[in-house]
Amino acid sequence: MPSGPVTRPWTKTTERVDLASRSAGRRALEYVVRVYELGLDDLRKKLRNEGHYQLEAIVETIAETLLEQGETRGFTKGRAEGKAESLLRLTRKKFGEVPEARVDEIQSADADALERWLEALLVAETLEDVFDPRTRH
Repeated sequence: MPSGPVTRPWTKTTERVDLASRSAGRRALEYVVRVYELGLDDLRKKLRNEGHYQLEAIVETIAETLLEQGETRGFTKGRAEGKAESLLRLTRKKFGEVPEARVDEIQSADADALERWLEALLVAETLEDVFDPRTRH
């Protein structure tokens, strides 16, 4: 959040862009939504009250974009969490208790690393083989 008193960031930002330019207006509004943490409904009302009808129409597109980005991040995170749970469960079945440091590593890993480790688990003879980048699968 920017420092200093900012009472009407949407007005100041929209005054700096060419209102006829839809992409510039969209970028300005995306900036306002992200930086000033305004809700889209609040922004829509403020734009209407300030007479920025051209930009008000863009808010719906921004809402759709933000929703899609959130859904994608949620889906990706959900997949990684599912793989992490599977890896932990299978690793415990094969090797017993998993050290807390490894649990943390697994839970914070991305989906690609988890996929590699799941494949390595199939041929691993030790717990360390699962995480060794030289392990062939």
